[in-house]
Amino acid sequence: MSEDSKVQWDAFYNDPKDDIVFVSNDKIHFRASSWLMKRHSQFIKDMLDFPGKGNISDAHIDLEAPAHIVRHFIALCYTTGPFHMELKETKVSQIIVICEKLQCSQLIQRVLGDLVRFVDYDPVESFIFAAEYRHVELAKAAIALFPEDPKVPFSPVLDISVGTAITVLNYAPGRRFQARSIRNIAFFQDISEQSRYNRTTKPLITSICTPTLP
Repeated sequence: MSEDSKVQWDAFYNDPKDDIVFVSNDKIHFRASSWLMKRHSQFIKDMLDFPGKGNISDAHIDLEAPAHIVRHFIALCYTTGPFHMELKETKVSQIIVICEKLQCSQLIQRVLGDLVRFVDYDPVESFIFAAEYRHVELAKAAIALFPEDPKVPFSPVLDISVGTAITVLNYAPGRRFQARSIRNIAFFQDISEQSRYNRTTKPLITSICTPTLP
């Protein structure tokens, strides 16, 4: 029995003419077009364009995600319009991890843009994605759904550490989000300036944008 016959291939993404092979963490193999993938992935483009790279068909790219997530990622690469994805059913963070590994920055923005339609499933999680990747539309949609009472279950927590990190969320028991760099504060300021939301929302954004040191 040949080594290739032991491989379990995806039922759909398995065109022998395609020369990029992805392997999910549950050992399902997928074939995809290198011509198409290099349009989305800087990592794959560099791999294909690097002199002396050898036969690309021999290279397998291992992805730390199960087969159904890899399938979603490849489908995203093969479509040009909105990518319809249920936040409750799909681990968006796993798709974003793949996009980061393969340097697919534009695909991340497409995924987040589509999440605006499903922001009511988990506004805080959506806001965390938006803040991390500076997606203003998603952030504004998420903030609009925060409860008006800042004590239940959302409240801003101002905590500057070494001047570079700010804790902006304290959501449910033990759940907290930390912005990773000072540029996130500028992102929040952008949202504040563009926001049309009233009542507690705009004061909340303002308090996040203008922390004070103790």
